[in-house]
Amino acid sequence: ISSTLTPYKPIKFSRFSSFSTGIFKIFFNKISQGFNSGWIYQQWKSGIATCSGSFEVNAALNNEIEDVFVDELNSSGLNFDVSGVAQWNIEKMSELPSLTGTVEPIRSLQLLPGVQTTAEITSGLYVQGCDNSHNVICLDGVPGYYPVHLLGFFSTFNPLHYQNILFKKNAEALSSNRLGASVNVMSYDALPEKVEGTVDLGLLSVQTTLSVPIKDRMGVILSGRYSNVNLLYDDLLNGKYAHRNIKYSFHDLNLKYCWSINSDNNLFVNCYKGIDNSKLSFKEFQIDSKLNWGNQTTSINWQRTLKNGMLECVLYNTSYS
Repeated sequence: ISSTLTPYKPIKFSRFSSFSTGIFKIFFNKISQGFNSGWIYQQWKSGIATCSGSFEVNAALNNEIEDVFVDELNSSGLNFDVSGVAQWNIEKMSELPSLTGTVEPIRSLQLLPGVQTTAEITSGLYVQGCDNSHNVICLDGVPGYYPVHLLGFFSTFNPLHYQNILFKKNAEALSSNRLGASVNVMSYDALPEKVEGTVDLGLLSVQTTLSVPIKDRMGVILSGRYSNVNLLYDDLLNGKYAHRNIKYSFHDLNLKYCWSINSDNNLFVNCYKGIDNSKLSFKEFQIDSKLNWGNQTTSINWQRTLKNGMLECVLYNTSYS
């Protein structure tokens, strides 16, 4: 059982840049309040900016700010806060090239600064010299154990089911056993407004999701993913040899139940189950083996909005076998 109290921060900006001509840019993330530019060592007037999304402020390095230009940004979906925590929208990741034709959130994190990889086809994260086992990877706040398929070729996250991925480097004493990074893949919290579904076909897997509203304040999101390796590549694996039989498959199942109790309280139930199945048979060597493994997580998440923050309590169970 875990409980988290998150106070609201007054101002967040994603990055700051300046130029030799005296022009500077400040990029803010979803604020609606005043900001004072005196922290740039000049006694300037306060400006007021209000925006529902991210926006950009351009100003000249003068003794006094007379004009402030606010422009909407075509965001890439990747934002950094002051402490260096990165939040990446998974839907925006589809704009990146992919070897298998589908989005792999963990492999996309390998593009971030301070993250290394040992091969192009693995989903391991080696953060600031740490091993992949030094990371903690969570599904909606629930830690998972070895959350990959096919020895690291696929991650266990269905990109159609999840909305954002949060990445934080753990160079602190509070994470003594996980000095690499904390990764939290977060699903959609908004209630489904209508029945809708999505199907994504890839070279090695098929994934789908279905959103169904229940009454006014309830909804269910169902998602699944299944590998088509045996269907499409059986001839490549086994050829015409009758004495050889190589099979491999995996599937992921996600279920999320959303209940908006009132304007201040929300309840979410998340379930995940992933299974890998492999079979290797060589009659001339008298080899006949089967191996199955997978993850399973279940959690109940209660969120309460407070006057100056949010209280979140999570009851969860996680297993790997």
